[in-house]
Amino acid sequence: MLERDSSLCQSCGAVLRQGHTSSVCDPCALAALRSGAALVKPEFFTAPGLRASVSRFDLESLFPAVRGEAQISQAKLGQLLGIPQGRVSEIEAGKHRIRDVERVMDIYQALGVPAEAIGLSSCVPGSVVRGDDEEAIWMLLTRRGFISTLAVIALGAGAVPPELERLEAILPNPQSPDLPSQLGQADIAAIEAMTEQFRLWDYERGAGLAREAAVAQLRSVLALKSVPCPEALKLRLQMATADLASIVAWICYDCEKHQSAQQWWVVALSAARAAAEHPRSMDLRVGVLLDMAHQSLHLREYKAALDLVNLANAVAVTSRYPVCDTTRSYVATNLGWVRASRGEAELCRRAMDEALTTYEHADTTGAAPWAAHVTSAEIAAQVGHSSWLLSSYDPSFAPEAITQLQIAVDGYGASYARSRAVNLAGLAGAKFIAGDIDSAVAVGRDAVSAITGMQSRRAYRRLAVLKDVAARVGHRSDVLDLQAEIDKALEAA
Repeated sequence: MLERDSSLCQSCGAVLRQGHTSSVCDPCALAALRSGAALVKPEFFTAPGLRASVSRFDLESLFPAVRGEAQISQAKLGQLLGIPQGRVSEIEAGKHRIRDVERVMDIYQALGVPAEAIGLSSCVPGSVVRGDDEEAIWMLLTRRGFISTLAVIALGAGAVPPELERLEAILPNPQSPDLPSQLGQADIAAIEAMTEQFRLWDYERGAGLAREAAVAQLRSVLALKSVPCPEALKLRLQMATADLASIVAWICYDCEKHQSAQQWWVVALSAARAAAEHPRSMDLRVGVLLDMAHQSLHLREYKAALDLVNLANAVAVTSRYPVCDTTRSYVATNLGWVRASRGEAELCRRAMDEALTTYEHADTTGAAPWAAHVTSAEIAAQVGHSSWLLSSYDPSFAPEAITQLQIAVDGYGASYARSRAVNLAGLAGAKFIAGDIDSAVAVGRDAVSAITGMQSRRAYRRLAVLKDVAARVGHRSDVLDLQAEIDKALEAA
């Protein structure tokens, strides 16, 4: 493995912005917290006075207490939690309250708040606190080891965990709409058409605004399990449910609702497993696992990403119905991405060579809806992004990154505007590393323009990375102007 430069993050290899005082970038610091490197000791949150604040979601009292214990500023706490310093100040002053429970749970997870401080301490096998509480069931489901749980579901190699059945039982809306007396082809076609519409919205600009609608639709579809369905249509219904659950999970991930995304992906895997006799069931399961690996890479959880890609490959090679070549090539590109994230240049090259060779001979006609995005542009994007990651370790990889990312940007059509936008940010970053500053600034401005207004929090994260890379250049006025444009876009997001 190549040695790291002192100006690079010692965890992920990203370029540290000028004046950064830590040896790791802020996203890696946050990821470290989420992976268990607690900011304060867990017992700090279970002290009587603070435990009451935790249970009431009283961040007004919690934030200053944590900062005092950890001896950090509002700005540093905000960096670790992804909250602007001004907003941290408003929260502590009682001028702003975060009402989104999922967002509070994300904050608690990042801070290392233990389950018992939130009221989940009595979770033991066979019992769930507060009745059938979704959060508690999810903790039981994942307690045995998340990858092991996924392996059981995806490979169909054992009994479905009982907690999954309990989780699915409470997910449909308590106030379900009037259900039909029987399902027919038109009903299932309507589910498939609805799923495709959500997918198109997501590919084009991100489907953040449609997230709640997508979740509501999925809950209604899950409620259809109790409706009689002709035997000949059951597999199609199960696959339609799995596909809808997978796109709902992706939308949640794109909005950075990470635990919700994981829950819906598990539901998608379970539905696809139920459709084991369908020839494309394994293809969909592999796609879901690769989406989950994508999420892990985004969160810089590289060990989890590698485990998920390896599990996806195991599902692909043990399949009763062989997965298509497009899916196999996408497994290889994701493996290459993982290797690049870890600075393993030779292993990355081997994986990408396999991906390119497999895709070259793939029959892409009639691809399944969930795999339709795997085009030559997408393959080039994966290769280019991996080279871009490797360029943080060794700048000699920047030219290849530029070549492949340019192919990707030119190849994405209007229906894949978000993919084009996020790869513009990577292209600009690669040009900065290659020393082509004028072109980097121009492409960077294109990236800001393309991402601004998108309903994709994940896309804005790429702009933050681009800003860090640009900061390494120095005090050129055009570079400073680009950084200011990025700041403005991030503030408005």
